Amino acid sequence: MNEIKERIEKSVKLLSYKIKNFDEEKLKTEEGNIEYNKMIVKKAVLADKLKPQKKSSLHSFWQKLIRKAKGKTLICDRF
Repeated sequence: MNEIKERIEKSVKLLSYKIKNFDEEKLKTEEGNIEYNKMIVKKAVLADKLKPQKKSSLHSFWQKLIRKAKGKTLICDRF
């Protein structure tokens, strides 16, 4: 698991570097703009995978109760 996390971190760093150094002339074209946007989305998805996903069902239940008490329910609370 640690090896996968390291690979994702390296991919995020590489994408950050590519985004930072993207050619401005290429960005003005439609193909360049699409490629740039794909890199941004891919970086965001990979960065989201690095965040810890340790929400237990009890934690989710408490959040649901707090939202219900405040009157701020979400669509997912109805199912």
